[in-house]
Amino acid sequence: MLVTVIRNLNEKPSDKFSQKGLRTIFVGYVFSGSLVYHPESDTLIESRHIRFNENLVYGDLYKTPESESNSSDSGKFDLFEPDDNEVSHSEEEVVRVPGKRGRPRKRILSEDDIPLSELFQTKSKKCVRRPNYDLRFQHNSAAFMSQREDEEALDEAIYLMLAEVCADPRSYAEAMASPQRAKWELAIKEELDSMKENCVWDIVDKPRVDKDGKRVNVIDSRWVFKVKKDTNGIDKFKARLVIRGFKDRNEYELKETYAPVARLYSVRTLLAIANKYDLNIIQMDVKTAFLNGVLERDIYMEIPDGVELELSDRKNKVCKLLRAIYGLRISPKCWNRKFTGVAESVGLKSDDKDPCLFTWHEGDRFITLLLYVDDMLLTGNDNRKIDDIIQQLCQVFKITILGEPKEFLGVEIVRDRKNRVMYLHQKTYAGKILKRFGMSECKIVSTPMVTRQVRNRKLKDFIEGKSSGSSSEQVLTKQTNKQKLFPYREAVGSLLYLTGATRPDISYAVNMISRNQENPTADDWAEVKRILRYLRGTLEKGLTFKGENEELTAYSDASFKDCIVTGRSTAGFVIRMFGDTVHWRCMKQKVVATSTCDAEYIAMGDTAKAVLAVQYIIERVLQKDVCCKLNCDNRSALDCIDTSGGPKLMHLSLKQHFIRSIRETGQIETSWVPSDEQWADIMTKPLALGTFEKLRTLILNDN
Repeated sequence: MLVTVIRNLNEKPSDKFSQKGLRTIFVGYVFSGSLVYHPESDTLIESRHIRFNENLVYGDLYKTPESESNSSDSGKFDLFEPDDNEVSHSEEEVVRVPGKRGRPRKRILSEDDIPLSELFQTKSKKCVRRPNYDLRFQHNSAAFMSQREDEEALDEAIYLMLAEVCADPRSYAEAMASPQRAKWELAIKEELDSMKENCVWDIVDKPRVDKDGKRVNVIDSRWVFKVKKDTNGIDKFKARLVIRGFKDRNEYELKETYAPVARLYSVRTLLAIANKYDLNIIQMDVKTAFLNGVLERDIYMEIPDGVELELSDRKNKVCKLLRAIYGLRISPKCWNRKFTGVAESVGLKSDDKDPCLFTWHEGDRFITLLLYVDDMLLTGNDNRKIDDIIQQLCQVFKITILGEPKEFLGVEIVRDRKNRVMYLHQKTYAGKILKRFGMSECKIVSTPMVTRQVRNRKLKDFIEGKSSGSSSEQVLTKQTNKQKLFPYREAVGSLLYLTGATRPDISYAVNMISRNQENPTADDWAEVKRILRYLRGTLEKGLTFKGENEELTAYSDASFKDCIVTGRSTAGFVIRMFGDTVHWRCMKQKVVATSTCDAEYIAMGDTAKAVLAVQYIIERVLQKDVCCKLNCDNRSALDCIDTSGGPKLMHLSLKQHFIRSIRETGQIETSWVPSDEQWADIMTKPLALGTFEKLRTLILNDN
């Protein structure tokens, strides 16, 4: 270590002979310059203004009796524990030496006697005090990071604490070095055999240019390993070869990459129909589904690990892809196009409104197939035709027949066919959310939100910001130093799928927290944790289908201007078929409503669109028209439907009068309900405990 002298530039010396620096020891480099150590004051200092003396080392100036007696430790010193023999310095003193004439002159003390407060005093925060580290552990100079490094390290540490320990291999080499090598080799062989059966690629000589005369882009690949559990809880080793499709330089249009999937409300509607009419449901899974898609462009891939080939051939050969493979942007569309063609060849029909809903009808008999990527639900009242369709599909695809569905898309299904009751829940998924964010043992609360919590807090911030001269936008999007200390977006994303599948009771709370993803604060994170606390006490909650009637009803509601930043209103609806909740939504309206009447009127139009979607599924599956009864608790909005050219509606656009045209066709009937019977009230505002539990019981149908 070199002895250096750090200059004090922030304080003017008393005279030109005064000391301008102090003797320190060089430790290392930091962002602001160099880090040095002052043994006398036991202080670490950051500075750019230093001078090195390479002829002196620490042992030349600071020798202790212990170091002289023990030669082996003569070159060492403890950066954190001060030497017992170190002399403590007293306060600054001025010694006046009488002269021969005039007033007494000042004598400057030696450098070793001058306190640090005089020699190094700065207004900028260059001096870094020693942190209170645990002396049982050894630290080095890297522990003394700048404030920016500390924040990044703390941010990474929190994410590491939330992440679960993954025992799955992350590469082919790790899989071959793991204790389960034999099982991984078997999984790799199964994947490669599947690709060989589907003729996924041809090994060809590496071309130099393509058809357009451009240099050929050869894309590499990687193996993805995962240990899954089957329905019996037995570990199943899965290996998937994935091409790194982000390196594909081909340009594609949206129609070449977009692949539709079944909507969640379509799944719930189909399950409600099957439960109502006691229909058989068969769940199927297509193995290596994407490998069935046929490519129309030339794409080349490096020969993956696990393929037996000589080293010389690996350098000069490549794989020319003939089929779609996992990782390509166009693979989902190629698979969907392939399956649609096969399904139509066996007699199933689909259309553009819901391209993943396939139906077959002959008289009173019907079959319905719902496709979500490679997972399928097949139901109908003709068991022979169902067996025939399954047999024809198995001739083209490698399909696993799972029988009566127990879990579909993360939704657990419990069915009592004797009483015609079906129960949908996500207890396992919700438990994983709580475990991921460290809330498995949290305190339970009764509601997902405190009554009027969001509105009161934002209103208070708005008033305080306005009085201090800040704009409302700055106040409501205010950033704090604690924004990166919590995984806010990850929690919101996990909750969005939960509320969209089986938990309408938390729709409003999740919708409100999802509006603050750009600049979340500690208060926003507290709201997320309250939802998680509510989930821990309601893990068993879910949808119950009983099929008690033949009606189709909807409830529409709106909360006027509850967003202070944009001035927009929050709308929501609940749609019930056969007395079972199959569709719901909470959303912020896209336009600013000028009154409660406008907000409710626009909300009824949005509800009507969702009603038409459910009616379409009923028509496709059961081939019958069902009129929906739309309930609203605002008489003025209901009267506006019958009013043409009224002054209250002149500012609305044509599409916002959609509810009027739909009611004229007879597809929807409107009706008024009192506010205490408005089921959609739970979608638009935080409610008191009694009202919340009442509406939750009605919507989930768990009474």
